[in-house]
Amino acid sequence: MVSKVVCSLSGGLDSTTLLYHLVRTYGRENVFAISFDYGQKHEIELSRAERTTKKLGVVHMIVPMKFLSDMVAGVSSMVAGGLDTPTYDDVEAGAEVTTYVPYRNLILSSICLSYAESVGADAVSLGIQFGDYCGDNYHYWDCSEDFRRNLQAVSDLNDRCRIEILTPFVNKTKAEIVAYGMAIGVPYEDTWSCYDPEKRDGRYFPCGKCPTCRNRHDAFEENGLEDPTEKGVKGDN
Repeated sequence: MVSKVVCSLSGGLDSTTLLYHLVRTYGRENVFAISFDYGQKHEIELSRAERTTKKLGVVHMIVPMKFLSDMVAGVSSMVAGGLDTPTYDDVEAGAEVTTYVPYRNLILSSICLSYAESVGADAVSLGIQFGDYCGDNYHYWDCSEDFRRNLQAVSDLNDRCRIEILTPFVNKTKAEIVAYGMAIGVPYEDTWSCYDPEKRDGRYFPCGKCPTCRNRHDAFEENGLEDPTEKGVKGDN
């Protein structure tokens, strides 16, 4: 029976919806959010994560991990100094999906598990979702049910305490997550998804071209909604 949970919070749409879900389910006093500063180009995510945790009154830790960007800059477009960010059309045409960060979810999940044991939590929750795994081109192996199951198997080797891996969105599309988030009152203006944001006059605007921009736009459109971040957001928290 889960009573206290650590949430991996990027500040993006999926993980922010997840945090609201967890607070609704377990109470804010039983939820611990953890974010990671690994040199991502879209570091505005972190200010969004801080904004959300302050609103919800949830304990929040940001872990500095700049070493990861140094390691993967030669193969990933997600980090400062890395490759150019591909467009959605590039990916659909068969270009390599360089927005993948090698083993990122395994690395971050391991830290979440360590944090969970340290604070006495009996679960770690990840916002991985089906849309990031199912596509032929836009495909992340570490967003799958197989990943969750095998991560659970590793966690179960811990004979000091059992920590459950919760992935409530692993079989949901982004459109389904948006529908659920709207139903529980998630303010999506407090989230960020674009991998290659533009900054003008102190405000950040999504590029509208990268894979996550297109997927996010389509998810709102499927629900008959407009994405509030397309009008730009302030970079503070």
